[in-house]
Amino acid sequence: MHSSFFGFRRSVRGTTLVEILVVIVVLLVGILAVVQIFPRGFQLLTFTRKNSMASALSRDEIERLKASVVAIPDAVISTDATAPDRELGLMSGLEVTETGEARQGGTPIGPWVNYFGANRIRQVIGEMHPISGPRRINRAGLTGCLVIPALPSLNGANPETIRSNDLNQNRDLPSDLFALGGNLFRTGFSIGAYDYLLEGVNANAPAIYLPTGTVRAYAVSLVAQVNRAGQRIRIPLNAMRVDIAATPFDGVSGQYPYFRVDLATLATANLPVGDVLVAINTDSIRVNRIFRVVPTFTRDPFEVRLLGAPSHGILVNTAASSQFIPVGDRRTPLAIKFDYTVSDWRVLRSDFRIAIREAAQLRLPITPIRVTGAPGPDGLLAANLPVLESNPTGQTATASHFAILDLESGGIVMEANPSNDAQKYVTVNKSTGLVEFADVDASTAETQIRVLFPGDATPTNVNLAGRALRAYYMARDEWAVQFIKPAGRLFRSPELPSREEFYVGGSNASITSRLDRIYFAPSLAGHQVSLGTVRYLVNGVEREANGVTVKPRADRSDLPGLAYAEIGDFDANVGGQPVAFNLAAGEPVLGAAVRSITVRSMWNPDVFRLTADTDQNAQLLERFARGYRRSTVQSVVDRGEVAQ
Repeated sequence: MHSSFFGFRRSVRGTTLVEILVVIVVLLVGILAVVQIFPRGFQLLTFTRKNSMASALSRDEIERLKASVVAIPDAVISTDATAPDRELGLMSGLEVTETGEARQGGTPIGPWVNYFGANRIRQVIGEMHPISGPRRINRAGLTGCLVIPALPSLNGANPETIRSNDLNQNRDLPSDLFALGGNLFRTGFSIGAYDYLLEGVNANAPAIYLPTGTVRAYAVSLVAQVNRAGQRIRIPLNAMRVDIAATPFDGVSGQYPYFRVDLATLATANLPVGDVLVAINTDSIRVNRIFRVVPTFTRDPFEVRLLGAPSHGILVNTAASSQFIPVGDRRTPLAIKFDYTVSDWRVLRSDFRIAIREAAQLRLPITPIRVTGAPGPDGLLAANLPVLESNPTGQTATASHFAILDLESGGIVMEANPSNDAQKYVTVNKSTGLVEFADVDASTAETQIRVLFPGDATPTNVNLAGRALRAYYMARDEWAVQFIKPAGRLFRSPELPSREEFYVGGSNASITSRLDRIYFAPSLAGHQVSLGTVRYLVNGVEREANGVTVKPRADRSDLPGLAYAEIGDFDANVGGQPVAFNLAAGEPVLGAAVRSITVRSMWNPDVFRLTADTDQNAQLLERFARGYRRSTVQSVVDRGEVAQ
């Protein structure tokens, strides 16, 4: 169509369909390019946020350990004897079925998660707690000194071999020892109730003499050299039990006799099948008194009662709170030590107190929390919180994977009215991690919570303000917070070292020609090891270093599989001169100890699906293990004892 206006003519036409389609395609290409940025951006933001959360969790756990250094265990080690230093993946020699069950030699041994990832390293050795003042822990009047393990134990098992802190070793054997018959010996030399005698320090058949009297039991720990399938290796034997019956008073010496224990016989009885004892490292010997588990307390301070699930707390006889162990010119309060296997590092913990006039709520650091009926990473329905072996009174189905422990009694905070599940005492938002406490008794000025004390059939209302509580929960993405601690004290070995030993280069020419290296178990790589005194030679001239710290490494080791440190690591002035440990000076290294502890927070967003093929399942688990993201923090933490 044509038109004219003031003498001008113009042609008017519309936009064609082809032009519109071209414009739309161009716009779509641009929009799609922009849209593709957002998912990756969101993934990066999520990854960064979770890494920040992991770092914060690791730092918080380190600070918690520093706040209670006495409770840091002697060691946290692997339960896998065949590959003790492999950190992730499935434990050696296991198969996993389509139902998620782990099998060893065809025998079912439990869910695969118990033997995978962080759960490969979960044997706690020698967790120690000071014995606090006595308290009443239930309505029936049960009284004692309460100790709650830092972590829930595997399958709800109670802590193993509850024992005292280390007894004092005396190597000055009296010359008037006289055999009374059997293992009992008389001497006019008197040792304290918390001392023992060591005989044969440099012999192949060492023995110890233990105080007797009332019914007693002792725990003996040491490192033994054994012959295993033609190879000599060194293994730690922890908390071997020695029971002594009630012994009559000896009127001639004016004291109770001493009970002699042949350590070779004791060690042989506790060796794995097939191992043959070769020698005992006498420097590694430790002796502790064992606490007896009793139904009712007497006047004996070495008595405990076990509270069972969910806290697995230990109630110590009130008489123990006034006991002290003499150490030189000091007195150390009596403490208890025990061993256990961590149930699952994925059970996260938050200890907290809610102050007066503060909102009655808690915000958990990791979310979202697992929910009932949700699948785990293997596509199967995830089991409930391992700390709850059953569904206790007042625990609702909607509160699965979550529980609150009362640290002042070992009881459990009830989450709902057992008669009316709709009446909630504790509300948990599993998306945001917000935990809110309802006031169960509005007639009081402060917020009241309902606690089911150990041994009680009915709950008790207690004041929430200032109450010491611990939240247990499990989060999605396989979150785990784990601390790892190698053995504290290290002992010199003439052979390749176990986890509690070190080997000095030059001690045995058939092992290595390196004279300037000190070797450690592979699990000590990256940890800080302090050496009290080191005696060495530089170009034939004697030198001595005191209070040095080394960090063993595993790279380029001439003994594959071991970690090592060199003299040049703490003496920068050796240059290119020949150096060697001074083996002629007696002990070239004294006072070796591990001073560091490692905390790592882990999470894994990957998923997979188990199959009927166990070999394929092993490959799936190996691939899944590579998906772990970790934040590791290491710190020097010395576990001391309080002297009085």
